[in-house]
This record gives sequence, C-alpha cells and structure tokens, in this order.
Amino acid sequence: MNQLNTIYFEKLFLFFIITLTTVFAIIFFPIIALILSSIMTVSISSMIGINIPPSIIAGIIIGIGLLGYFIYEIKFTERGIRFGNFSSKKFIRSFFIIPLIIGLISNQYSIDLSLDSFLNYSDTIISFFSSTSIPINPEVAEYFSIVGAALCIALLTLWFTKLAIFHLIVWFLKFFYTPFLLMLSIPN
Repeated sequence: MNQLNTIYFEKLFLFFIITLTTVFAIIFFPIIALILSSIMTVSISSMIGINIPPSIIAGIIIGIGLLGYFIYEIKFTERGIRFGNFSSKKFIRSFFIIPLIIGLISNQYSIDLSLDSFLNYSDTIISFFSSTSIPINPEVAEYFSIVGAALCIALLTLWFTKLAIFHLIVWFLKFFYTPFLLMLSIPN
C-alpha cells in the first residue's frame, strides 16, 4: 500500500513539473523571441532597407520553432515537452495532406505566396492587436498585444510555409508530368 502511494505521488509530482515547465515555456518563449527579434530588427532593416516590426520577426522565430512539432512525436518528460522519435504519419500529414488543403484554400481566397502578402497580413494582425483594448494595466495590455500578434504571426508563418510546400509539390508534379506527356506524344 505504501509503495502504491509513493508511485501515485511520483506520477502526480511528475505531472506538476511537466505542467509547470510547459507553462513557463509558453510564457517566456515569446519574450525570448521578442528580445531576439528586437536585436535582429536593426540588422535586417539595415540590410534590406525595410523596417520590419519586432513582432513579425518574433512570430517567424516562433513559427519556425513550431515546425518540429509537425514532424516528431511529442514526449512529456520531467524537463517539459521534448521531441520524440520521427513520426512518418505526422510527416505525411504535415508535408503532403495539410499543404494541399492550405493550397486549395489559399487559391480559393486568392492568397498568393509572396513577401508582400505575408507582410500585409502581418501588419493587419499587428494593427488588430494594437487597436484592441484590454481593461487592465496598460503595460500588461501592451505585452499581451505584442505577444498575441507574435503568436498569430507564428501561425501565419506556418500557413505560408505550408503554402510554399504546396507550390513546391505542384512544381515537382509539373516537372515530372511534362516529360511524361512529351514521351506519350512522340511517335514510335
């Protein structure tokens, strides 16, 4: 009986540690991404001549960080969420099925794959979060608007990544389909 209580307590403690580290990562990862992005903003703006807000760069960093969750199995350890083994089901779903769905939706709503389109949607997200008023402390509301915009831009980054994969799939299909048609049209 005492051994069962010990095992139960260990599992409960492990669940508490996993929950705590996951919440810690969810709260502080956007802050780390914003700090990195504010440093990168100066460098990128001077290189390409376009002033990009830190929320966009933070969203891109978070979006790229989330790409691994679409390929690997997720394991919960005492140190938080970790990547597990490579999952072929997740890979097929992430790199073939979801991009086809996103490509069809993007074609339906005329969303093109370009930097201007990405920046326009990002600016729309930032303006939405900056115009939304939350009845709390102004500094906390500003933090939530920046982090909310960065997280939505992370989802936008994932959308455009899947859209790029869709265009790559279409390009490969055209690349292999055209020689096949030419082979069929050549008389023996």
